Amino acid sequence: MEPGISIPDGATGRVGMLVALQRIRDLPEGRLAIVRQPVGWVKELLGAKSPVFAWQVFLTGEPTVVHGHETQEIIVADKCLRPVSQLAQQDMTTMLDQHEQEVVATAVADVRALVSQEEMDSPEFDRALHLAFGEAQLRLAKQVVGVTQVLREAGFWSQPGGDSEVLEWRTVYEGTEISMNAAPSMFGEWRVSAYAIKERSWHMPELLALNDWPRGKILQIVLELWENVFGTHRIPEQMELGWIYRMHERDMRSIEPVLPHVVMDGASFRRALRWLREAYQIDDILVGPPKDMPLSVEIKNGTLRLNTEDHSIGVTLKNGWIDPIIISLRGLLANSQRTRRGYWIYLQSTGEYALVNGLKINAWTN
Repeated sequence: MEPGISIPDGATGRVGMLVALQRIRDLPEGRLAIVRQPVGWVKELLGAKSPVFAWQVFLTGEPTVVHGHETQEIIVADKCLRPVSQLAQQDMTTMLDQHEQEVVATAVADVRALVSQEEMDSPEFDRALHLAFGEAQLRLAKQVVGVTQVLREAGFWSQPGGDSEVLEWRTVYEGTEISMNAAPSMFGEWRVSAYAIKERSWHMPELLALNDWPRGKILQIVLELWENVFGTHRIPEQMELGWIYRMHERDMRSIEPVLPHVVMDGASFRRALRWLREAYQIDDILVGPPKDMPLSVEIKNGTLRLNTEDHSIGVTLKNGWIDPIIISLRGLLANSQRTRRGYWIYLQSTGEYALVNGLKINAWTN
């Protein structure tokens, strides 16, 4: 059972119960499922007028399609369960394990059918399969396909009858309901935001994503919003490529030679970013995104200067040195919230691009 989730008196469901589902949209009446775990009180995820107690259930037989994605598990209200029988915990675990093993075995059999006829010992094959899978995942994380496709692959959907460009995603975990939405702005980037509902609702800061970012970097933004609520101990499957991309970037930084760098005062750097955002917001009467512009970064008189054509902003330095570099202003302002975290901010320069707290900011190109 998930920590902190108590089952209300009079609830129908129990963990391990075999149930027939009733009044579930797009599922036939009486579809059998196994109750896996309670998820707590849910409202918006199920479209209820008031919070209802809900469970995560495992569908027997073929998967169903939810918002264009096949799934074997869904969340349903307690009132939609009709008990059939109670499975022992061991029986339930065995059934679920068998299903997972069948999925893996089918996938491995498909791969074996594609390899050459030359025999390969099982340990050698398993190792090759593991390496090939890791390489395939990394290649997938590095692909650039646009924000819309990445978010739809991750399970985001458009509300029927609503703005087709606005994408949404909802789920519940450890008794907390979380909702995310993403929409393109007139500046050309995507704004991704989230809010969570427990004892009260709270909103998280908006994060920005660009269409020319790789798939993993976009999913890393979604993962950061998730981690703001639930921490890092559990990563949803649809966000795993974001974690893979993060780990790859970390590994690459660990083997790179030490780059010229400075350590900046975090509060001073955040004030500079806020000032730049306000100075370069598009006018309401204009249409279309503003042009990107160069931002030169250099050290003068012991202060890091962020210079545009019209303004020069100073940032307090602790130590270090970098040669002057010109980067994309839009790239800096659109980058992850992680570039702004911390009492001290770490800025590195390769001469071709900058790294702020380890995240890449592209150089300025005309």
